Order: sequence, then structure tokens, then C-alpha cells
Amino acid sequence: EYTIGEEVAMKRAENEDFYTKFDAIDRFVKNNNVITGGEAQIIIDDEDGYSAWLITREPLRTAYLVISNHKYPTEKVTKTAATGECYKEIIEGYTIFDKEIHIPGDYTLKCEYYINEKDYEPQDLEHSDSLHFEKLEPGEFRIFELQRG
Repeated sequence: EYTIGEEVAMKRAENEDFYTKFDAIDRFVKNNNVITGGEAQIIIDDEDGYSAWLITREPLRTAYLVISNHKYPTEKVTKTAATGECYKEIIEGYTIFDKEIHIPGDYTLKCEYYINEKDYEPQDLEHSDSLHFEKLEPGEFRIFELQRG
């Protein structure tokens, strides 16, 4: 509250791994005109946390498919007891297993982006009409580049 109300910097914790990943995805997004100027469409949003969205920008032929387990590793939620009283409870996220998605429309799979030290870098993939995910941890996401026609 102090940080937001007074507009001062938050104290930084000692989680360098988190900051490295956060910085990498921040730079990846800001330097990608499909993402910054495009339109995102949710194509899967399952109750178990499995979600997928497609980011496109006309007339460009490149699109991004983002797959995730959008459940948090831990989340503090407010619940209401039978008596009407509110209370807070911490809920643990959970791993989801055995998920599949078909590559949308007239797109073909080009590559997946992986973090390599400090940057997201593409790694080419073989052509496939679908993707299968054995396991997605809470908060995990995967980024795929697609090519149209």
C-alpha cells in the first residue's frame, strides 16, 4: 500500500531467477510488433487452468500461440463461510496433465521460444498439426510462433 500510494519503488527480493525470466519476457513482448500491436483471442480456457490464446496482427503472416497453466502456484482468496463471515484462505495450484491443441486455422508451427540465459530464443520445430503437453506446472507458459499460409 505504501509503495502504490506514495509511488516509490518496491523493495526487491533476492530471487534473481524470477527477475531474469521477468526481464526476458518483458523485452520479448516489448520488441515484438505482433504482440504489442496485435490482437489476442482466447481459444481455450478450461476450468483446470489449461488455456491457450492466439495473438495475430493483420496483415502480418506471423502469429503467436501461448499455452499455459494459468493457475497460480499459491493464491490467497477470500471465501464466505456458511455464517456469512468472510475469511482468507491460501489455495495451492496444481499441475495439469495430458493436454493437446490443434494448430488453429491455416497456420503452421514454426518454432518454440525458450529462455536461454537472459533472452527468449527460437528453436525450430518439425511441422505438426497439433501439440501435446504431458505436464504444465502452475504458472507455466509456453510460446510458439506460427506462420500463415
